[in-house]
Amino acid sequence: MRKIFLLLLFFLPLFLYGDPAPVTLTGDSAQAWAGMRFPVLGRSDMITHLRDTLGVLEVKEDGTFRVTFPVPDTMEVDLYPGAYKLYLYVIPGETYRLRLPPRKDKTISDMLNPYFSPEVYPWLPKTDSAGELNYLILRFEELYNPRFYRHATLVALQSKDTTLQDFVQALRDTFATVRDPFFADWMAARLAMLETMNLPVREQVLEKYRDFGKRVRLYNPAYMELFNQVFRNYFNYLTRHRHVKTLEAVVEGGNGDSLRLLIRGDLQVPYRDFTDLAGLKGIYDAWYNKTYSEDKLLALLRSFSRGIETPEIRKIAGHLLRRFNALRPGTPAPSFVLKGVDGKRYRTEDFRGKYLYLNFSSRLSYSSLRQFPLLAKLLKKYGDHLVVVTVALEDKPQMLKTFVTDKGYHWPFLVCGTDCSVAARYEVRGYPTYYLIGPEGKILLAPAPAPTENFEEKFRDILTEAGLRKEEASPPAAHQ
Repeated sequence: MRKIFLLLLFFLPLFLYGDPAPVTLTGDSAQAWAGMRFPVLGRSDMITHLRDTLGVLEVKEDGTFRVTFPVPDTMEVDLYPGAYKLYLYVIPGETYRLRLPPRKDKTISDMLNPYFSPEVYPWLPKTDSAGELNYLILRFEELYNPRFYRHATLVALQSKDTTLQDFVQALRDTFATVRDPFFADWMAARLAMLETMNLPVREQVLEKYRDFGKRVRLYNPAYMELFNQVFRNYFNYLTRHRHVKTLEAVVEGGNGDSLRLLIRGDLQVPYRDFTDLAGLKGIYDAWYNKTYSEDKLLALLRSFSRGIETPEIRKIAGHLLRRFNALRPGTPAPSFVLKGVDGKRYRTEDFRGKYLYLNFSSRLSYSSLRQFPLLAKLLKKYGDHLVVVTVALEDKPQMLKTFVTDKGYHWPFLVCGTDCSVAARYEVRGYPTYYLIGPEGKILLAPAPAPTENFEEKFRDILTEAGLRKEEASPPAAHQ
């Protein structure tokens, strides 16, 4: 059977990343954004999707901006001004003249909406060249996407797409004179995505795409989207196809080298980077599928990481460790420094010595308003051992201060605006969300129950276990 990814190898040399080279983003006429600062985020890890801050774009009072940062290869960079997401593909050593869109701020209502997503636009540079990479990708996607969805519908209906090969050939002919290697990777991966839909059995997919791994292209989103599709839930595939006992032994023993040998034997390829990436993808999916014990997977990940040779892939392994350990019981709570409505600055460390019932709330959220009186009762009842802190999603601090004063709430209300990075570090998905942090600053419950749930019962058990409280108490009645 002819392997589709031979066409990828036709386009590309061996796997190499050069030394980082600077990229400059510059522009003007952005007076509406004057004084604003936006991180420029690099998309280099498409397994965990954690981003690196490459630089900070600051808009000056005259509306100009300029930021320079190093990149190791052609890659996507993203900017999130207000309610937008802008994406741009940058080539090392290049300068890009750009414009920011008309100002549109993200609102508190947007933050409270769990379904909110920014308006996404390609950040097209000013150029006279129709062959510039960003314009090439935009043109390709405009031709490709309608056909992709049509093909997906036909496959779902188990109908044959009789004109698919004609469409593929027409795309190749359209871009036949393009010599940009990043674009060649992009097009090859996108066309291969169409092929994977016709291979519903995983054995067929892996058999057809074994040569996919000769050169790993970590910085190309199209390649990595294809990789994630082919290796989705890879450990589940291994357990269903002759490797169940071997994989269970590997996970139980936490032996990274044994996992590497298992994957290499299954894929029948000698490519170290590809094997390492498949292993990380397998561990990542198994963690969120709750397939194995978290402690076992963490031990396996640590062992597997020690054998990774390529720095870029080792960095992804570090991201997995960071994500897996985030908010786990016994790990340090993410730190913060925030200003309260009383004008004081508060740090996480200020609350050491007592249990911290941390809540992310908003006065615009009915659920939050309903919980505040119950928080007051809990604080009055357990104040010897418990401190309550509210991180309030708020863009009008004075109104929040008036609200807190009028209601007579006597615990810190800390202000966090629409760029609230603290909420991101605590992986807040909705408001209110609660956490219980121990006297030494370590996570105990993440998330913790709300006061209207069984928080008091759990907290009494924690106090009893710590020898701090033994008498019974009835939970507070739900606020009507």
